[in-house]
Amino acid sequence: MKDSSDNLKIIFIGCPGKKWGGTRTYTESLSRYLKDNGFDLIWIPDSKQVKGSMSCLAKIKIHAMKTKFPKNSVAIAQRPDDLFVFRVFQRGGKSICVLHGDNLRKMKLKKGLFTYMAYRLMERHGLN
Repeated sequence: MKDSSDNLKIIFIGCPGKKWGGTRTYTESLSRYLKDNGFDLIWIPDSKQVKGSMSCLAKIKIHAMKTKFPKNSVAIAQRPDDLFVFRVFQRGGKSICVLHGDNLRKMKLKKGLFTYMAYRLMERHGLN
């Protein structure tokens, strides 16, 4: 019999909102499928009580800094900025970023130059 410690660990990164939308539906469906097929899941942050994007990034940073993740793990994020914060503190390992649209363009149009530049840096390094 295979030991569960040998299972591939899937790390879900991000803070899904309370409302059901495409991202939350996708994440919930994928996590249910993976769990039903024997994968071990780790959620970052482990608390879904966040007030916004900056709170979420801070919680991801804290969780990534204090946790040593197994080598047999793959991180999945919906946004490159979430993945960037995780990758800064967890060197190596495999990661997947599932992008739903052009977030960089949205930042430029809606959030201003400073946020756009910061997001551009995180996107570039998060997707590297």
